[in-house]
Amino acid sequence: EMNTLLGNEAIQAAIKAGNINISNNNNSEYLQLSESSKYEQQLHQETLKKYETTKRARTILVPTSIDEIKSKLRELGHPITLFGEDHVDRRDRLREVIAALEIDDEHTKKIQKVNQTQVTETKVKVQKEITYSNASDLLITARKYISEFSFNQAHERIINTKRIRENEELQAIEDNNVLNLYDHTKELAINCSQVGDDRPLSIIRYSPDGKYISTGSLGTIVKVWNSSNQSCKATGGGHEERITSISWQPKGNNNIFASSSADKTCKIWSLNGNNMEVDNNEEILQSVTTLSGHSSVVSSCEFHPMGQYIGTSSHDYTIRLWDIETGSELLLQDGHNREVTNLSFQLDGSLVLSGDISGLVLIWDLRSGQCIQNFQGHIKKIVRSSFNINGFQAATCSVDNLVRIWDLRKKKSAYVLPCHNNAVTDVRYSQSGELLATSSFDGTIKVWGVRDYRLLNTLNGHLGKVMSCDYSSDERYMCSAGFDRTFKIW
Repeated sequence: EMNTLLGNEAIQAAIKAGNINISNNNNSEYLQLSESSKYEQQLHQETLKKYETTKRARTILVPTSIDEIKSKLRELGHPITLFGEDHVDRRDRLREVIAALEIDDEHTKKIQKVNQTQVTETKVKVQKEITYSNASDLLITARKYISEFSFNQAHERIINTKRIRENEELQAIEDNNVLNLYDHTKELAINCSQVGDDRPLSIIRYSPDGKYISTGSLGTIVKVWNSSNQSCKATGGGHEERITSISWQPKGNNNIFASSSADKTCKIWSLNGNNMEVDNNEEILQSVTTLSGHSSVVSSCEFHPMGQYIGTSSHDYTIRLWDIETGSELLLQDGHNREVTNLSFQLDGSLVLSGDISGLVLIWDLRSGQCIQNFQGHIKKIVRSSFNINGFQAATCSVDNLVRIWDLRKKKSAYVLPCHNNAVTDVRYSQSGELLATSSFDGTIKVWGVRDYRLLNTLNGHLGKVMSCDYSSDERYMCSAGFDRTFKIW
């Protein structure tokens, strides 16, 4: 009979049967929370509020000018300086103050009075005040050359892409070449191994023509090796701290490369012979130019695709552009509020990507000097980055074990590769842009197909951390450098 009862009849039947007890006594008794329970409840609420404040503070843009930060803190009723607080700490505190006020929904009118403009206008204003200054005559001239170069490169790239896409036969040929490249990549295996230094290696790069391999270590030495037989061609000494990155000049005779170091400098080296001595059939390099100006570790260096300029990033929160012929500094660009750990140029030469220790990625237009995009996704330090030859994709690797693919057209992360079980130390697109290589502290190098980001091969051979990897220009070989002091050819 119970199954046939519906609605109120079912409830009344349940009460009558004793399955539901409803008190008719209006004098209900409520138990009070104990003091310890109240304390725990309050502590939990404060923890949630602190987490939400920290999370929201990351999205708030504030100025970098010391006077403006102090003025805003004063208007919000907070002390302008705390004991032991530096400029960066004060800026972070302003973010947290504004975030806390937004969460509590308090002093809304006060915040609006401080901002005085709409949110979007404030963002533009703050960004301009943070990053922009009057350009020197040398920088204006360099921007004209870079603009002309990038327009020509982009035009050629777009014309070539359209030509292939509009011709089914050419499209079929390209697809077949990619399939052959994938098949070759799946067969990659270790070819040779060589001890590269007395200290663990930190970076490795192929020369553009594939004849040489350059390595840097946690020591102060850079070395150049013949890629055919792995014999040491030249050794360069001159840095005073560990080597952080190496870059080969993309234009010219392929005999010029640069190295950056924790000694706050970037050095330009040449294999042309005018600055070399021979000792036991091994050439001793002397640096052609030393680029000095950073006030902290120079975390990376990379030649601009024109070959005439080189960019550097540093833990002094800046990136800089230099003329390698004169050694003069053309551009000092700030905008990060944490140590900048990497930079890389788009192959057209128009854009530069910079990443910092907090995981923030900024995209700068070298032709105008503006920051045109910012990407947030990594939660830890960005280690390396690489632009695809297609011009609109860039890959970044991080200590958070991830590689993120950023789409500059869609202005968002297009793909996330949870590719390793430990920090990812390097990421490199191949010459055609169809392959992506990653290396990691987990001891492996992995190669991915860019069209669908499927794993093509996992290379094992290093005893411990793999610090860096790179492709040869013909995409038939790979090289890697390890903490075990060896570099390997695959």
